[in-house]
Amino acid sequence: MNENSGHVKVIVETYKGNALIVDQIRKLVIKKYSDVFYAVIVHGSVATNEVVSYSDFDGLLIVKDEYVDSKILKRFEQQSLRLIFNFDPLQHHKWFKISERDLSNYPEDYFPNAILNHSRLMYPMDDGLELQLKLKSNLNYNLTLIGLLDKLDAQLERGWRPRNSYQLKSFLSEIMLLPSLYYSLKTNRGIFKKESFTAVAHDFSELEWMPVVTASKIRNNWGYPMNRVQKALLSITNWRVRKISARLFAPAIKDEIKAELSDNFYANLSLFIQRIRKDI
Repeated sequence: MNENSGHVKVIVETYKGNALIVDQIRKLVIKKYSDVFYAVIVHGSVATNEVVSYSDFDGLLIVKDEYVDSKILKRFEQQSLRLIFNFDPLQHHKWFKISERDLSNYPEDYFPNAILNHSRLMYPMDDGLELQLKLKSNLNYNLTLIGLLDKLDAQLERGWRPRNSYQLKSFLSEIMLLPSLYYSLKTNRGIFKKESFTAVAHDFSELEWMPVVTASKIRNNWGYPMNRVQKALLSITNWRVRKISARLFAPAIKDEIKAELSDNFYANLSLFIQRIRKDI
């Protein structure tokens, strides 16, 4: 791998775990959509076999050029999202997507190849997949980080607080994403999210880093069981309807979690954001 030259070779190993969600999506692709994809890849905790109650499904679609923006691709997304939302009714994002053409102008600032190194191949059913990437020259790590900081600052300014477990999970995930975005902007290279915590923690004081520690603690002790009605309503794939259902029917935040998210937590989150802005 030689990122300095702009060329990177990545080997994505075949998924060999036993997660039901991977098996379901793999079967869906093989049965109906095998012509659409250059590759279907799982990443995150499902790929690394570290699934916990908090885990959602992280996946990358590498779409063949002729199927970009096609109706058949949209149908796959709808059908696969039903499976994904059944796996995690509180999931707050969809698939990551690139085209086959993007491999020769690879959007490293959108999906760092460091993530691919920890990903697993769902389709095709080969013994791994070699990707020859040519990184695009005009990388912009600034856009995503600044956008997220601006969003969190605006929430803090108006005194916003998560009202249910759906909003809480999205909020915590955004906080835990900040270290990797910060690292990428400072070093101009991507990093696997799990590794970013160790890589940048020393840049911050104990108080500044506290929101990341608290978010990680809540993640590790996550538990929001749902009844059948809640699960059905939160598995709706229409995004607008889903957000309404999440607002009305997602489980309430537990009292012990509310205690963790004290005024001190939000004050320290503000310090954390200020420090990031200062450093970049």
